[in-house]
This record gives sequence, C-alpha cells and structure tokens, in this order.
Amino acid sequence: MGKPAAFFDLDGTLITINGGRSWIEREHRLGRLSRLDLMKGAWFLGLYYFGLVNIERAMGAALGTVAGQPEEDIRSETTRWFHEEVVLHCAEGGWAFLEAHRALGHPLVLLTSSSPYAAELARQHFGLDAALSTEYLSEGGLMTGGFGQPICYGAGKIHPAERWAKGAGVDVGASYFY
Repeated sequence: MGKPAAFFDLDGTLITINGGRSWIEREHRLGRLSRLDLMKGAWFLGLYYFGLVNIERAMGAALGTVAGQPEEDIRSETTRWFHEEVVLHCAEGGWAFLEAHRALGHPLVLLTSSSPYAAELARQHFGLDAALSTEYLSEGGLMTGGFGQPICYGAGKIHPAERWAKGAGVDVGASYFY
C-alpha cells in the first residue's frame, strides 16, 4: 500500500452551496444571462439533483453562453464571484477534515466538476495541493464553448484522479474521497 491522498469535491463538501446554481443566478442578476438561459440552467440543475443529467449536453449549454468571450474576462468574473459569494459558504466541517489529513501529511486534492478557474481559486483558498477539473477550451484567448474530455463529473473523475495520483506517487486505493 502506497501513500494516500485526500480527494475533496467542492459543492456540498468544501462549500455548502451548488456553485453552478450560484453562478447562474449571479450571471442572470447581472444581466449576462437571458431568462431563457436561466430556465435552461434551472432545467439542467434539476436533472443534476435527480441524477438524470446528460453532463455533456449540460456542459455544452453552459459553455455556449461564454463562447467568443475573452478567457481572461471569465477568469476575472469567476474571481469576483468566488470572493463575493462562494467563500461565504465554506463548510465548517470541511476545514476539520482538511486539517486532519494535512496533519497526517496526505496530499489534499480538489476533484470537481466546477470550472478550472473556480477550482484554482478553491485550491488557493483551502490550501490544497492540487485542483482537478474539466478543461475549458479557448483559442487565441477566446472561449470556444468547448471542453476537454473526460468531464470531471461522476465516473469522469476517475481518470484525472488516477493520472494525478500516478504522477504524485499516490495510491488511489489507499486514498480518501469526500
């Protein structure tokens, strides 16, 4: 048995809210998502809650709303959103688990379907060693609306976790998943 790591999800684990819902509501409130886009987002979130979502379709719809926008703008907006809305909802119990694993010398890894921008902000905020998420595609600094495979959701989390573990000398079988 090799060295274990502790893998943490973001939504409902390190934070008490659904980040996707928070982002959609904020974007609508700021006038950047139409009522139709808001309803589509609510539809996909409903399917997500019941375990019925087609994640590729949902991700495509979500990223379609930012296609053609400068990636740096999305990164900046994500930073504002994270600091204004997400950090207010850190799960108190999450800190205790992070500290317990940190004390044992376990690498702390975020494994999330959140955006790579939110994942990096969460990595920094919680003092994690790595953040694994779905890749958002851009060309020439503009968002394409596409995403890398696999989507870091459900069974799609296995591949990035195993790839990271191999590079870090971590035994996935001995690791913890929250």
